[in-house]
Amino acid sequence: MIAAVPSEAPELWAAYLEGAMASYRKFGVENALELDEIRDGTSTSLFLVAVTPDGEVVGGVRAQGPYAVAEQAHAIQEWEGCEGQDDVRQMVADRIADGVVEMKTAWVSDRSPDRKALTQALARIPLVAVLDLLDVRYVMATAGTDPVIKLWLTTGGEIATHIPTAPYPSDRYHATLIWWDREALTDLQAA
Repeated sequence: MIAAVPSEAPELWAAYLEGAMASYRKFGVENALELDEIRDGTSTSLFLVAVTPDGEVVGGVRAQGPYAVAEQAHAIQEWEGCEGQDDVRQMVADRIADGVVEMKTAWVSDRSPDRKALTQALARIPLVAVLDLLDVRYVMATAGTDPVIKLWLTTGGEIATHIPTAPYPSDRYHATLIWWDREALTDLQAA
């Protein structure tokens, strides 16, 4: 697993984006990547990729933030026109002072020899990397399928249960807002 900033690792960033596009295209949701907006890497503060011994990027995830204002959060756009959008905005705004980062664009290649283990490792990224590397209290993400939601809950994520799901990136999905809180995770690890 390699952590990098897009401008400092342009070849890895390009490989990460190429793999993300292939993965999202397989499900017909490549528009959710907003590739034209993220390609230059300026909205990504950190990305992590899994690289095989022969150098192939087989999975990854990226982080946006820390946010200065709630409106920077992509999750707010995901609830556009849906019940709960104001609550999403308020949850982000309430946490800004302690640091909020949003995880985006997680994927694992079908060609990965250890796909299941890699998926589980990427699900733990908020725990082991982002909170510390970006020095924030909160990480947020959205997930649109039950298997991903269940996986993130095993890593200490908590669903914002008072916010209804949103049909994002299409009607086939139910975007669910998930939060990780460094203080709650520290309490769990100490217990």
